[in-house]
Amino acid sequence: MEQTEEATSMASDDVVFGLWMIGLVTVFMPIYLRFLYCLYHHFKNIAAYQIMLHNGIPYVVQIAVEWFFGVFTAASFQPPMLFNKVCGGLWNAAFHAAVFNLLVLTVNRLVVICNIHSMHSLFRGRPQHACIVLQYVWGLAMFASYMTPQITIAYSLKSHAFEFIGDYGSAAAQFDLAFSECVLLVSALIYGAIFLFILKTRGQRRIERHELRILINIFCLHLTFGSLIAAYHLQPMFWSSHQAAGVLNLAIVVKCGSDPLCVLATNRSIRRRFLGCSDNVVAHPVYHLCLVSRPMGIWKPFGGMKSSKAVASRSRAESPGELFGVCELKAHLVEAEKALGDLRTHVEALKKLIEPRMMPSLPVFEKDVTRMMNSIEDLLVRVREARRQNCGIANSSSSASCVIQEKKTRKVLPRNCLKGSCITGGQPSTCVMNPHEDEGTLIYSFTICQLD
Repeated sequence: MEQTEEATSMASDDVVFGLWMIGLVTVFMPIYLRFLYCLYHHFKNIAAYQIMLHNGIPYVVQIAVEWFFGVFTAASFQPPMLFNKVCGGLWNAAFHAAVFNLLVLTVNRLVVICNIHSMHSLFRGRPQHACIVLQYVWGLAMFASYMTPQITIAYSLKSHAFEFIGDYGSAAAQFDLAFSECVLLVSALIYGAIFLFILKTRGQRRIERHELRILINIFCLHLTFGSLIAAYHLQPMFWSSHQAAGVLNLAIVVKCGSDPLCVLATNRSIRRRFLGCSDNVVAHPVYHLCLVSRPMGIWKPFGGMKSSKAVASRSRAESPGELFGVCELKAHLVEAEKALGDLRTHVEALKKLIEPRMMPSLPVFEKDVTRMMNSIEDLLVRVREARRQNCGIANSSSSASCVIQEKKTRKVLPRNCLKGSCITGGQPSTCVMNPHEDEGTLIYSFTICQLD
């Protein structure tokens, strides 16, 4: 009779813990995936956000494993040991990769905030990718160790949590704890150094707001991780029953799922894109480049968007007498040639006006501008190659064609038109560009005029 009651009680506990695990992961997973998508899609040029992206990927793997075992728990089903061992190893290897990433994020804040020039290259290009790859190599190494017969991480239906078993299971658990505490200690020392640096240089050096915002985001990630480690140490003092491990396992799910919420609460830029409130193209905090319907292009080198919405639209011809599409391509070509020269001018001006110590992200700005100039040059090469091959392009709505000719000089036309070589219905037409100034922002609008 007592055994029956005990079995019934355990089955009831299984359902409760299983439903909690399923419910928490079901709520947090879409939020986390949307958060990672925003980091990947909108903040490709900011190193700290790209590193933060790879902090979230292991946690997504971890809570995905928790969801499957939540289903098993609710059904009171103990999975086969081999499956249990592989999933448990993957679960803990993802934890190690995420903790390693936290250390990389902390070092990134130290380099950027304290402006350590000799280490700036560590978070650009291949070195940055190497740091990201290294975290996954560390995770794979831990996963390989968990596949040995001496160490097994398996989900226990009785305790509703993953447990270390095997000859060296206890040692592996102690290593996990020591590694986590070591990362927290090193991070705390680095944060102390950053705080002292900010106090010391206050009034002498202005730190960019977005860099401080990222610092707060990463500090919140460490705070949730530190809270989990503290709960591990304190839970025997308040909860000594067999359910303590299950409650701590639920705390792990909550910790993983709350990380994006903490970042969204403290970072307005990510929050707006997460909620879909902004369509602006994010290139770099120093400058923005966008396309709008009319005027066609806006270049504002020192930040800020003139338009609240940025959309790239393709003009359509409404009648045979109007020339859009192909002729507009020529206008874009002329604009690209001029923008290429403007970009070089802006880079040289920034080098003279902005001292490196006042702007640690200048090398990143130069890299982005160089990439943009290379893209424009590639566009020019493709268009000129098409011209050399005598490619004809047809406009389906107006039956208009445009023969693109290379023009390196400007010809004075009415309203300062730049000449293209376009033909519409036998009547010569010209693609024109009318540059004008509007409150410090250079705006280019494209119209059509007829030649006499």
